[in-house]
Amino acid sequence: MMLVLSKLDLVGFHFCSAVCKSWQSIAIAAMRLRQFHLQPQLPWVFLSFLAVESHIGLYSYSHGKIFRLELLDQANDAQCFGSNWGWLIMAGEMAYNFLLNLLTKKLIEVPPQSTLPDYPYPPGSLIRHNYIRKAIMSSSPVLDDYVVIAIYDKHCLAFCKPGDEMWLTFQTYNFDLEDIIFYDGKLYMPLLTNVILDLWS
Repeated sequence: MMLVLSKLDLVGFHFCSAVCKSWQSIAIAAMRLRQFHLQPQLPWVFLSFLAVESHIGLYSYSHGKIFRLELLDQANDAQCFGSNWGWLIMAGEMAYNFLLNLLTKKLIEVPPQSTLPDYPYPPGSLIRHNYIRKAIMSSSPVLDDYVVIAIYDKHCLAFCKPGDEMWLTFQTYNFDLEDIIFYDGKLYMPLLTNVILDLWS
């Protein structure tokens, strides 16, 4: 069964895990194995004009098809500031942050933006602009040992782990950060010169 699952892409994997409870348990067990990887696939494109009535539209180049997925109530009017491993990193009202898997509808809370250093908005205020510019995860939340890294206030990095109640400052730079990415256990930032940050050892 593991061999079959390893031949599937993301859509096939979730279709397979939805067959019955026993197949779902096998799929969950597979995702917890570090050596298990789904087949590589092209990213899906978010179609903003289809984001109506608690649904969003995603186009898959691999399948040549638009998938309309229903959102949880918490995700309505929320903004996405990062996505990887099949999860969205989102910010809702009152700077409430969470991870959302669109296929399984699972939601995981992460610390609110108001716990970031020098947060510029009053507690409990309804903000229109995110203090976080971009965020990514080191691994799938299914593994329970992931880290969320965020660019905030344009030139600062913060991180949180499962169960944390606040963001922790990771690094501050004297230049603006545009993007970050994890690869092979390291955090990369695209700059004029190559910069590689080793994660905590």
